[in-house]
Amino acid sequence: MKKTDAAGGSPCPLSEKPRLKALSGVKILAVIGIIACHTGVLPQWDLCARMVEILFLLSGFCMAYNHYGDGFCGSFGEGWHIVRRKLPRFYPAHLATFLLQVFFVAKWAAKPLSFTLSFGALNLALLQAWFPKTQFMFNNVAWFLSALVFCYFVTPALAAAVKRAEERRRLGLMFLLLTAVRLYIEYMCNAFPREIWLNLHTNPLVQSLNYSLGFLAGAAFLREMTLNDVLQKRLSAAWATLPEILFTGVYLAACYALAGVAYRLFFVLLGLPVIYIFAGGRGYVSRLISAKPAVWLAGYSLEIFMFHSFILYHYPVNPADGWYFVKFGAMVLAAAVGFRLFTGGIAAVWRRYSDGIAAV
Repeated sequence: MKKTDAAGGSPCPLSEKPRLKALSGVKILAVIGIIACHTGVLPQWDLCARMVEILFLLSGFCMAYNHYGDGFCGSFGEGWHIVRRKLPRFYPAHLATFLLQVFFVAKWAAKPLSFTLSFGALNLALLQAWFPKTQFMFNNVAWFLSALVFCYFVTPALAAAVKRAEERRRLGLMFLLLTAVRLYIEYMCNAFPREIWLNLHTNPLVQSLNYSLGFLAGAAFLREMTLNDVLQKRLSAAWATLPEILFTGVYLAACYALAGVAYRLFFVLLGLPVIYIFAGGRGYVSRLISAKPAVWLAGYSLEIFMFHSFILYHYPVNPADGWYFVKFGAMVLAAAVGFRLFTGGIAAVWRRYSDGIAAV
């Protein structure tokens, strides 16, 4: 399929698009932030909520950057096609960590078979995030994939709606409308918690709105306009570093000072310009988080995210051990890289086997 170039001009293949390496750095930093939260580091920052929001914004932004303009008509079939295309990437890690929890974590291994079969089926179908009592069952971070699958499913309809809004020059109005819906949901949840059982952290509908705001930002990043030209071409490295530091500093300061006080939507809106600026990738901070080690590590971010919870069960935080976090990080990274190599080897063998059968 054809893609539009980073400036929103003539269509070009995806392979010709510059890779947004700085966003890979932002992604792995977000995953590290979530792990830091789970291990009790900087608890006053509420890093879990903030970094999860960043990940959904990033997912929407990158999906728009890579696929906006593919000519989606918004049908259910297109949504299922995207889900099926994405499943081979993340489902093996989901299945593996689910089985590890069932067999090797006492909390779940002790459950009766009827419980495991019933709620395990819900978990394996990636539907657990829709129900408040099941969202953290088994691998307690797999709810993220459950919500992300829904985001992928609605992407064609979202892309078609964004296209219509752009043609009518109402992209800003669509952004305001989505923001208003997101604000209304959060207000209702806070004002009537007994009547509305909806988790703002895990619910796929809420996170799909965050994803949609990121998608809109990604679509705007592709347009031909002065802001994009400045961010992507005109600014020198020194001048591009200033907004990177400024917007990141404001965002982090708000995370520290307003955690548990401000609406979650406030942090989502603060996170959007951070992602937008780093997508330009021209400043020194962008270059730092675009370095090869960061990009390489980001390639394993899914496995790191999925396996760290299981390892934490068996290797809980030990403040008395000064090397605890180094050893914990090494174990998580070894599990992530080892699992990728293992599944990659199986996939390679299967492809050779399939090609051999086809040749016969």
